[in-house]
Amino acid sequence: MLQAKIPPTPSDLSLAGKTVIVTGANAGLGFEAARQYLILGASRLILACRTVGKGEEAISVLRADPQVKTSNPTAVIEAFELDLEDYQSGLRFAQRVKREVQELDILLNNAGIVVLSYRKTKSGHESTMQGG
Repeated sequence: MLQAKIPPTPSDLSLAGKTVIVTGANAGLGFEAARQYLILGASRLILACRTVGKGEEAISVLRADPQVKTSNPTAVIEAFELDLEDYQSGLRFAQRVKREVQELDILLNNAGIVVLSYRKTKSGHESTMQGG
């Protein structure tokens, strides 16, 4: 089976003026996606992370990135708590977004887990069904 080739990002693409939220943005693919959104000029980037401390660490790394420093030094980068194993955390996150984000242009639902056995979340739901 052959996968279709993905064309390169157009050189004139700009996300200036756009607000982006990336879940699981403090590490892995979520972090790299967040970095790319900044390089493309996103004006506001919200890292949705289980712990704000890890999100703040990721923000420091992003701000120090040479490409981000060159292409988008004035971007607003924030860390919002979002622990998908805790239903109440999801509700608090949604309420905060409604309160603080006028318009959301891009939402990348990246966060994920690997669960090898049955377990419940803090909210009492089976963890893979809740999205933790």
